[in-house]
Order: sequence, then structure tokens, then C-alpha cells
Amino acid sequence: MMDQNLKELLDMASLYKLLAKKYEYVDPQKHMHYELLHLQFVAQLEQHYMMLEKHQKPCGCSGGHRQPKMY
Repeated sequence: MMDQNLKELLDMASLYKLLAKKYEYVDPQKHMHYELLHLQFVAQLEQHYMMLEKHQKPCGCSGGHRQPKMY
């Protein structure tokens, strides 16, 4: 199950990216406003994710856990 705070940060980052794309060619000022908000939430998301990974205890099973893809 996904951490609730992680989900909220993902939702907000996605929302602001969509709004930034919407205004990209229509209103450059709004585009930059939403792009900066998107980047702020991405930074918070990264911090929260790293904190979760740091505090996650190994389960002791032999199954290969999938790591998130890095693009």
C-alpha cells in the first residue's frame, strides 16, 4: 500500500505539471508559476521517498523486490 503523504505529493506534482502544460503557449507567466510549483512538489516527493526508503526494513524474503525505474 502506498504511503498517503507520498500519494498526495504525487497527485499535487502531477496536477501542477498538467496546469503548466496547459498554459505553456497561452500564458507564459501562469506556465512558469505552475512549473515552479510542480518542481517544488517534485523536490518534496523525492525527499519523502528517500526518507521512506531509508526507514524501510528488509523483509528477509528471497523474492526480488522491484526498484522504481529511473528515467
